[in-house]
Formats: sequence, structure tokens, C-alpha cells
Amino acid sequence: MNHAARHRRKPKRKPKRKPKSLTAVLSILSLLCMALLIYGVWGNGVQRFKQLVGIETRQTDFNEQSSDQVSEGVAPPIDQTQPDVSNGVNGLTPNDVPHDAEQLGLARQQATDFAARMSLDEQIGQLLMVDVSAVKSEQPDLAIEQALETIQPGGVILFRDQLRTVEETVGHTTMLQHLVAKVPVWIGVDQEGGLVTRLSFMSPFNGNMALAATGKLELARETAKRMNDNLVKLGFTMNFAPVADVNVNPDNPVIGIRSFGSSPKRVRDFVQAYIEGMHQANIPAVVKHFPGHGDTNTDSHLGLPELRHTIGKMEEVDLPPFRAAIKAGVDVMMTAHMTVPAMDASRVSSKKDNSQIYLPATLSKPILQGVLREQLNYDGVIMTDALNMGAITEHFGAEEAAMRAIEAGADVLLMPTQPNKLKHTIVAAVEQGRITKERIQESVIRILTVKARYGVLDHTKPLGVKERLATAEQWLNSNGDKKFAQQVAEQAVTFVGPDSNLPFISTATKRVILVGTDSYALKVMNAALLDSISRHPAAGTRTLSTETTTIKAGMNIKQLRALTQFKSLHSSDAVLVVSRDAQLQPAQQKTVQAVIQLLKEKEVAFGLIASSSPYDINKLKDYPFAVATYGLMEANIRAAIDMLWSRQRSGGTLPIEHSA
Repeated sequence: MNHAARHRRKPKRKPKRKPKSLTAVLSILSLLCMALLIYGVWGNGVQRFKQLVGIETRQTDFNEQSSDQVSEGVAPPIDQTQPDVSNGVNGLTPNDVPHDAEQLGLARQQATDFAARMSLDEQIGQLLMVDVSAVKSEQPDLAIEQALETIQPGGVILFRDQLRTVEETVGHTTMLQHLVAKVPVWIGVDQEGGLVTRLSFMSPFNGNMALAATGKLELARETAKRMNDNLVKLGFTMNFAPVADVNVNPDNPVIGIRSFGSSPKRVRDFVQAYIEGMHQANIPAVVKHFPGHGDTNTDSHLGLPELRHTIGKMEEVDLPPFRAAIKAGVDVMMTAHMTVPAMDASRVSSKKDNSQIYLPATLSKPILQGVLREQLNYDGVIMTDALNMGAITEHFGAEEAAMRAIEAGADVLLMPTQPNKLKHTIVAAVEQGRITKERIQESVIRILTVKARYGVLDHTKPLGVKERLATAEQWLNSNGDKKFAQQVAEQAVTFVGPDSNLPFISTATKRVILVGTDSYALKVMNAALLDSISRHPAAGTRTLSTETTTIKAGMNIKQLRALTQFKSLHSSDAVLVVSRDAQLQPAQQKTVQAVIQLLKEKEVAFGLIASSSPYDINKLKDYPFAVATYGLMEANIRAAIDMLWSRQRSGGTLPIEHSA
């Protein structure tokens, strides 16, 4: 008997109807569940879906083992109860996974399989990121290709000496791609933009403090993407950027305008945006310098700085950008060669003079393993800063520093002075039991995981120099980067002072005089000034001349009064006083301040141009107005000069504290 016949024999019963309102609610809930399911599975994978519906997830270390407890110099726990101040541009929550979990799992599996087929010698080679000059110096009788194939390093970093032209650059990166090696090398460069630029033929990009002055995260993201798109086209697979240090010390000699500023929140947000731009260019992000180099007054290239912040101060100032970087999926964390007694108060004997010194962060297990790995839950690659820097070499020596760095938890040893010798030393240390094979393998798997994620492990045959050179040149000539950098600079340049000082160059101006102690800054500024005169309609119908006056740093106001240039000043003149990092040079600061005082006496129109560091605006005083350029790049200087013709200031704001 069929289903229809059965129903004909039974008396008809009126089915109960659900209220219309309840039916509508159930329908909406069904649609929402379906949308969540589709989003979870299709958009971000199972891991993201679990988070959306409230299922707890966690990430584990590669070897799923807890680290050894440190008996001495144990880092105090970071306060996990403080408000989370690291949610930046994306509003990420602590459980968000910035990268696709399935992709990461596949990369780890590929890395684990790859590492299992490698000898100990090959694995140790992966820990070395070498520079060409050190390799040549150590093995002068071998061609660079042969020397590198002997070492089998994990990566090679190139500098300006190897990157003078497009052709030379592509030649070097192609050679490195064609090395006979079991694992392809990382090809790295320090291209932060602004002050730190290795490739002079590329369109110059704005540095970090200029980007922060715009206040626009999208410009940082786009700058990072564009700059790293160029690097990828030229054959690079790693860029050591961005700087995540919060520069709260105006006298910091090594960070300065490389930082996004003195506000932890601003630095945090811009670091996150910058990492996103790098990932869009398909290149790993290398954040530096953990745990924060922003409040030091010694250059670690020359000596050993000390960060004297308490743990509470570090939570407030130094650590937020690094927390944000971890949430944004940073691939590599570079350590700082500086001591942090609040995190590690253990002392060691200095090789230099047998004095007792605190252990630098690069060599500190409480800092790298205790804080970075365990407390901040960072599971990516840890890279040392360059091991040839004075902070390390003068106190420890190259080989001992490398051993200590590995024991502390570092994965990559950057720029060892004798890489081939060091490799054999590490092999011997493993054979003698100082370092375990398991410890080496942990680092190798982390390194290979990042290489797998960005396609470095793919053994596709790279193109030759001719084909790659043609592609790179076409890209560099048509990418529009120069125009973009100029637009960013125009939004970054910062005017400090009353608007009544604009326009500074008017129809009454007959002569613009540039005066300062730095001849290069004056030369660049004058070139931009002449260019602006040729382009500006207000200068087309009259004669407007320029002059530059270079004065010796250290001169006082009495000596300046005797100079002919100051005796001949006229009411139709406009004087631009140009400083360049005067806050770090007492003699320059003294002289520039004397020039300002003299110009006030002469009652001539003048203003201050801080051509590099905006901290000059705070150090100097009694000027009618000041302009911060954030560097001597063409785009920055041109933007500053162009604004002096305008009646309106730019939208740039100082990313540092300003004492009016």
C-alpha cells in the first residue's frame, strides 16, 4: 500500500502551525548557520571556523615539547592580566589565526619531511645567513659560488656593494638561485625604505617615520607591498623589515626615523599594516629588534646598549608592536644586541676586559625562550642581529656568541664573521654534546617551514639572467612607484607653527638663502628649490635667486655676525635654516641655534627645515616655524619645498612627542 492511500483512510487532522514570527526567526537562524559553515570551511579553513563557533583552538610547537626551565636569570612573567593593547589595524583577537591553518600545516609537514632527508652538516648550514664579503674574506682562493656551495648556508644577505645596478643585482640573485644546494637559499636584503636603502636604482620609498606622519595605515601597507614587489622581481626572497622599535629616546643613535614613532599604539598599528603589505607581495616579514631598541643611547654596532625599562614599562611601551606582529603572522623575529636586566639579570664575564656584564637579549634563554616563545607564544623563526657587530664581537667573540645564541633559542645566525669555520665548530659542538641534534632540528624545521610557505623549497629551474633582467627592468620602468612615493611624502611632510607663516615664498621674495652646517643637505635642498622655482607659476614672471651658505659646526653668534653672508641680508630675502640630526651633534646644534638667534636680530623672514630627524624641532627653539621632512630622499625634500609656496599646511603630524 502506498503512502497516499494510507492518508486517505485516516481522518484529516489540521496540522499545528508555528507562529509566523517563530518561523521567520528559525529561517534567519538557519541562513546564519549555513553562512557560518560556508565561511568557516571555504574562507578560512577549519581552524577559523572553530574560532567563530567558539571551539577552543591552540597552536603547538614543532616538536610538541616543553622547554627546559632556566635556573638562573629567569625572566619575570609578563603580566597577562593587563588590557590587550596589541589589537591593531585588523582588530585581531588573541585567538585569530592570521595565516591559513591548513596551509601552515602543509608547510610544516613539508619541512619535517625535508629535514628528515638532510645530514647533520646540511641541517647546520641552514642556521647560517651569510654575507658575501665574509665568505670572500674567509675563502679568498675560491670563486664565490664554490665557497657558498662548500658552506651550504640557509641564506645570503646582499649589500649596496653587490647591488649598484639592476644588471648587477639580477646577476647576483640569479647566481644564488642556481647554486648547487640541497636546500635553496634565502636571498635577503636590508631594504627598509627611507634612511636604510640598499638599491639606489629603485624608486626611493618613504621611511617608517614618514609613513607614520601621514596617519594613514593604507599608505604603509601599500608602500610595503610596492617595495617588496620590486624585491621579488629582482630575485630576493627575504627583506629585513619592518622596524618595530618604539623610539621614545630622542638621542637614540641607531633607530630614530627608522621607527614609526614614539607612540606604542601608532607603532603597533603601522607594524601590523606593514606586515600585511609584505605578505601581499609574498615575502616573509622580519620584525626587529626584539624586545625593543627604542630607548637606548648606544649604537649596538659599536657597543653594548642597555634597556633600563621595568617589566611594566616594557608592557606599556616596547612589547605591544611585537605582540601585534605575532598576531599579524610575522615570519621572523630579529633579536636586539642589548641587555635587558628586567628580563635577564644574569651576568657573564666580558672577553674585552673580564668585567661582569648582563647577557644580551640575542644570547639570553630567559628572553628568547622564556619571554618570546613561552609568554608571547611566538612559534616562528628567531634570527639574531648581525653577529659581526661590536656589541657581540668585543664581549664574546664570534664563535662563542654563536654557540650561546643557539643555546638561547635562536634559529638563524646572521652574518657570522667566519661562516665556514663556524659551521664546523657547531658540528663539533653537537658531536661533543654541548648542543643536541634535536635542538638543531627544531630550528631547521622552523626555517624550512617559512621557506616552504613562500615557495623557496620549490625546485623549479629559475630563469637565466637575460630573461629575468628584461622582466625586472620593464617592471621598474612602469610600476609608478616614484609618483606614489611623492604622493606619500606630500602627506607626510609636517608644518609646525602658525599658518600665518605660509606662504613662506611670496611675490615679494627676491632671494631664498639656505644656511646650515651639512653641505649635502644644503645641496639636495637647493636642487629641490631650483626645481620648484622652475615649476611654480608664481615664479614665472620674475627673477628669484637662491644661495647656499655652509657654516662650520661649533661657530658662535659672534663669529657668525662677522660673515659677509649675514651682513648682506635684505628684507626681501627668505632664509631657510637647514638642520640634519642636530639633536645628536652638540656642535651643530649650538651653531644652528646661534643662526636662529642672529636671524631674529636681523628681522628677516626665516624658518627651520629639519631635513632628517624631526627631533631637531624639539631640540632647537625660537624659530617662527619648522618643517619636518623625515629624510633627504628626493620626494621628501621636494614635498617640503613645495609646501612653502602654499597657503595651506600639509596633513602630516609629528609621530613623536612635541614640546612646543
